[in-house]
Amino acid sequence: MLIEYANRSGGSIQYEFINPNEKESVEKEALQNGIRPVMINIREKDQVKQQKAFLGATLSMGDKREVIPFLQPGAPMEYALTTAIKKISVTEKPLIGFMVGHGEPPLPNFLR
Repeated sequence: MLIEYANRSGGSIQYEFINPNEKESVEKEALQNGIRPVMINIREKDQVKQQKAFLGATLSMGDKREVIPFLQPGAPMEYALTTAIKKISVTEKPLIGFMVGHGEPPLPNFLR
């Protein structure tokens, strides 16, 4: 899915996988961003081992940052990623106005 996002963005979206287990400073940064480790079982040569894994994401654009603290393996990530991308990339929110007094239905009718 990340490849598709990058391709469709025309180069505006770039991604990088970082393993916080390789460097203590990177692990501290992940923890400071709110990404907490989870223990997962890994099979290696007929043995099951537990390993610490960081299954979150940090998205940044300029000085804006959005953190997804946990991405469930196998679950659809599209909504979480799209929402986070929208939060950091939308700079101008649309303004909505309501006219009243010209025979329009009352405002509470629109809020149902």
